Amino acid sequence: MQFPFIITLQSRSEETSFRKRFLADEKSPNVFLHLWSLGVEMQFYLIVPFIFLFLQILKKDVLKFIAVLLTAIIGCIAFLCFNSPIAFNFMPLRLWQFAAGFCALYWNKLNPEEELPENDITHHHLLRHTTPPLRKAVPQLELDPDCVSRLYSHHCQRLRTVQRPGISLLGADVFACSSKIIDANEALEFNFYSSNPNLKDECMMRDMDPPVPAANLYQYCLSPPGNGTLKIMNIGNSYAKNLNEPIRDPFKFNYSEFRYLSVLGGFAIFNDPDTQPHTDLFRQQVQKYKPDVLFITARFSDYFKLPIQDNDQLVQEINDNIKFFEKHAKKIYIMGSMPVFRFNFMNHFLQYVISKPEDLEKLNLDQKIADEERKHAVERLNRVECEKCKIYDPSPEFLENGKYLTFDRNTTMSYVDNSIHITETGFKLLEPTYAKLAREAMDMV
Repeated sequence: MQFPFIITLQSRSEETSFRKRFLADEKSPNVFLHLWSLGVEMQFYLIVPFIFLFLQILKKDVLKFIAVLLTAIIGCIAFLCFNSPIAFNFMPLRLWQFAAGFCALYWNKLNPEEELPENDITHHHLLRHTTPPLRKAVPQLELDPDCVSRLYSHHCQRLRTVQRPGISLLGADVFACSSKIIDANEALEFNFYSSNPNLKDECMMRDMDPPVPAANLYQYCLSPPGNGTLKIMNIGNSYAKNLNEPIRDPFKFNYSEFRYLSVLGGFAIFNDPDTQPHTDLFRQQVQKYKPDVLFITARFSDYFKLPIQDNDQLVQEINDNIKFFEKHAKKIYIMGSMPVFRFNFMNHFLQYVISKPEDLEKLNLDQKIADEERKHAVERLNRVECEKCKIYDPSPEFLENGKYLTFDRNTTMSYVDNSIHITETGFKLLEPTYAKLAREAMDMV
């Protein structure tokens, strides 16, 4: 009976002795903290799967961002509340660092407008340059051989990671499909300095009379004569060239003259302080040719969208120029202010086509935001005093359910290019607008 009691007493004595020796050893705290740290790691990795499951329940990225942000903040506060030797091995340290990483991930998803640097080799550029058999001839595209070789090497490394034939074939199909969409969209890119890609007839004259210095950066074209008697002229900035054929087509050659004058930074009815003054040039040409129908086709600058002041000088300038044009034209059509599409839209759109096709609808413009941005420009145009003028707004053709559409859902073709000009796909939406204006002009003049 005494033997078990003696054994127990001896064990307790040895345990107490071991504990004293352990605490006396200078290495013991380090060993203890190390073991504690391992325990914390085990606890953390047991919690991680539940964090992932919780994030899967939340459907929207904004909710996921809020969840991981709160986790990071709470974990960081708990971490800061502990003694530094203990806190370093405390689980909240792992937790808030882990959550902070996910904050960065979901923040990027909440801000899709961020663009990649121009020198970054994106998958978009990879598709553009590494599929010659699938590409159509795009005259505007010139390839740098060194760049192409690097892209080929990069692409080959990506292909080596795909082992299963089924996945390879599926990837090839997606690759080919994306490449065709990219080619088709890039072929629509507008180039101010090249011949008009959608011009159906050769220009009879490309130089103005009298000659204008090349520094004015203009494009001029006199189309072959039609079968009618109307003299039609289209003036403005690069949009005059961009939309020239959609304006000309509905007349079906029912004119004797059709010419356009497109000047970079030329708004026809006012001068922007940030660009060269061009109104005198437009006045000179309108006075010289005296068109029956005058189209003023320009995308207005930010200067035109400034708040309207009492006795607004810009409104007075517009009215002065309009009165001059009225003396020499029988009917004037002025294109209204368009919604603001982002620059480099085509590249941004193609990135979504490749990486996030399910989110393409996010690229459409919210009507309320777009209309608020251009409201001063619309109001300024409404103050124009002109009996022969009609201000037309083509933007309703792009409007659907409170959104200004930026691409065709059926063909995945963009309505806007990188320089925010309208593409041929967008021209189809504008056909009813310009057909109506053409009928009206032919009936009234």
